[in-house]
Amino acid sequence: MEGQDKSIAEQQCVDVILKLWSNRAVLPNGLRPFENYEPILRGLARLEYKPPSFFYNEFSQFGHDINDDECAETNMWIANAIKIDEGARVLVKESFDIAARYAKDDKTREFLKNSPTYSDDDLRIIFKLYGDKKSKLNEDEILEKTREDLKSKLKSINSMKEVCVEYAQMIKLELEKINDVSK
Repeated sequence: MEGQDKSIAEQQCVDVILKLWSNRAVLPNGLRPFENYEPILRGLARLEYKPPSFFYNEFSQFGHDINDDECAETNMWIANAIKIDEGARVLVKESFDIAARYAKDDKTREFLKNSPTYSDDDLRIIFKLYGDKKSKLNEDEILEKTREDLKSKLKSINSMKEVCVEYAQMIKLELEKINDVSK
């Protein structure tokens, strides 16, 4: 087969493969290629950002630095919100990274090797979570990068932890006041 006939046949093969691939989620248990990753994908779907009344990107035009000339208490609470956001993002990402490590298996590795790269959202996410990329860094550079990443994560989590302790103390005091009033 040559020329136009070959091109048509190749396109038909691609179409059939993609149709089969798009139905992989309906395969029975044990046969779905990314079955171990399904809980991770469901968890990520639950985190989908749907702004109810929060402001995150709505105010990006105001800049990101906290102005020292403004009210100290206001700045403190803004700084707290930023620490919580950074720490929470680290913990959420870390949780999904750990879940992905437990989901890794030879079957997934084989499917990823033979799958159409980044053909849909779940595959894109699984490729990213799977993380078997070859690094261009040498062993010492990898260790140093890992060390710095861990230090940064720990700093963010500890900052958030300190804020959480402050909040817990404040809430406890408010609860004690309410309990005293109601007695």
